[in-house]
Amino acid sequence: MGHFCTKDADDSAGHSSRHRRDRHKYDSTEPASHEHNTLKSRREGAGLRIEDGVFGPGVGALAVASRPTATNGCSTFFVGSENGNICEVSVDLQRLTSTPAANDPAVASVTRRWTAHAKDINKLLFVESTGVLYSASRDKMIVGTRVQADGAGEKPGASPATTTFSGHELNVTCVAVSPPGDLLFSGSRDNTVRLWDTERGHEIARDDTKLNIVHCCQWVPELSVVAQGGEDLTIRLWDVRERPRTIGGSLTLVHTLANFDYHPICCALMGPQAQRGEVPPADGPASASSAATSTASTLVTGHNGFNGHGCMLTTWDLRGRRAVETLFGHENTVRWVMPVPSPPRPSTAAAPLSANPLPIGEIISASDDGTLKRWRIGVKPTGLASSMKLQFDAVASAAFPEGRITCMDWLARDSSTNAAGSPEGDRTMIISTRSGVLVIAKVPVRAPPPEEGGPATVLPFTRQLQLGVDNETGGL
Repeated sequence: MGHFCTKDADDSAGHSSRHRRDRHKYDSTEPASHEHNTLKSRREGAGLRIEDGVFGPGVGALAVASRPTATNGCSTFFVGSENGNICEVSVDLQRLTSTPAANDPAVASVTRRWTAHAKDINKLLFVESTGVLYSASRDKMIVGTRVQADGAGEKPGASPATTTFSGHELNVTCVAVSPPGDLLFSGSRDNTVRLWDTERGHEIARDDTKLNIVHCCQWVPELSVVAQGGEDLTIRLWDVRERPRTIGGSLTLVHTLANFDYHPICCALMGPQAQRGEVPPADGPASASSAATSTASTLVTGHNGFNGHGCMLTTWDLRGRRAVETLFGHENTVRWVMPVPSPPRPSTAAAPLSANPLPIGEIISASDDGTLKRWRIGVKPTGLASSMKLQFDAVASAAFPEGRITCMDWLARDSSTNAAGSPEGDRTMIISTRSGVLVIAKVPVRAPPPEEGGPATVLPFTRQLQLGVDNETGGL
């Protein structure tokens, strides 16, 4: 086993072009031993060159999911790889925001790792209320793993450590969970969406629609529906108000949104909880508490495309069942979108809240074109017809040379120390890449206003750490 290493953004970044996968598997969920759980930290001037990702040479990190609350000054997150492995990383928030000495082993460490799947892990979703981490994979399976905060794995008298949901016939691309945590919704490239009982792992209902190759889904608690996007150029709203009376029944389709030319790849839900800093991650609520207080009915989708054709983001008023805004600026497929936690903006004469059907907020998007962009949604002039579809440009943009971004999430703040920012200050995000290198970066909750009629400003984006394999000691 080798050590992990970390490096600051100011060090030169190097990435391996190899595509060989590390096929090492872990037999079970277990704490990482001391000799391979340390993340070396090198800051400015250390000259560290990270060539391999956290799972070893040529193994990409495809999904991340953060615990929504920090414990004892530490925030933890999970990372899923393209060889089916998952690792849990703990970050010391105080040391992260300070400037530690070179090779400080206490900034971040791997607390445990395990093999959950035989192939790529496409999505991770952690449900705080139940302590279950759901993973969706190319091996056609969904696995729910109980991951207690104390790292003990399964507690005495608890249900089994893992629950397997089997039935999909092709790659499982997305999952979403109900606010109480009792229902799981999944989508796959086999043209089906399915509803599952999380306690028993049984399929309750499904729908099989020709050409509905599913890419993303999002539970919408306010409307009691799940929004799902696929390659047939539609967004479907599925009724999940109650369990079907018979097992294996059909899901009820509420509405279909269509008439766009590039299919959705990813989606996220906006709402007042995002403005307070309680952000539900893309593809499902983080916890029952945050989902239960959501009054969101605005969905943001990122779409495929190339050479500037398509590559847009679209905001949808799900209550009104219509597209509202189209956001252009990326040059390639939009891979991930997520809301920026920020306090609500006051009403202004130029854009009164009462004249706007959307909550005023901001989102960050990541694209295969190697950029991150920040967008302001829900701002439009007084008197503009509510039925008119709008088009906006990004308010800020940043290049991302570390590799193709696969997933993003917000790192939890420590409420006692406020170490990772506040609703009025900076927030810290985790970014996974196809190269396997993880980036922990700080962004302000408010983007600088762009000049009137001018281009987008540079997105304030401070890389705090890069996590990867220490090439002096070998792979994971």
